[in-house]
Amino acid sequence: MPGWIEPIKYGKDGRPYLGHTFRYYLARGFLEPTDTVIDCACGCGYGSQILAGACAEVYGYDIDEEALDRARVRYNVPGKTHFDVIDMETVEDIPPCDVFVSFETIEHIDNIERLAPIIRARARRLIIVSTPWRDTKSPHHKRAFFTAEQLYKMFQDDDWALWELVRQGPYSVAVFYRKERTP
Repeated sequence: MPGWIEPIKYGKDGRPYLGHTFRYYLARGFLEPTDTVIDCACGCGYGSQILAGACAEVYGYDIDEEALDRARVRYNVPGKTHFDVIDMETVEDIPPCDVFVSFETIEHIDNIERLAPIIRARARRLIIVSTPWRDTKSPHHKRAFFTAEQLYKMFQDDDWALWELVRQGPYSVAVFYRKERTP
């Protein structure tokens, strides 16, 4: 069974779907009309569609080709959304973007410390990530959870600072900004 969340699987009022849509609408509020956005681990693409309503283009990446096929059919916004397979576990580089969005992804990656510098190097304006802040007992997680301090160490450096950290249920949502582009 694919791991992606979609209303058809959980119902439009289902907790997993509502939690994910909340995070996508939260991220959408940080977007500018000219932004190019990467939606990392986009699943079936409904989040990319939400983001596309507030920016120029969204590149939805996922490892699951079946999920991306659904994205191309059900959640495509012509001229604004693009879906492609990328394995974040092994990727050596990602395209440049203004905003990098990744919800419930980093806890699935063995070596996020290798990927975080790639993300920081390619995002021009914002990095928006969410991850469990407590153990959710998922058998798919490579790590049980991330503390706020672990998130800070992963994405803050001389060029990046934390703008906002909010909690939604068992998840932390962190927004980091490039210091040269003060929000």
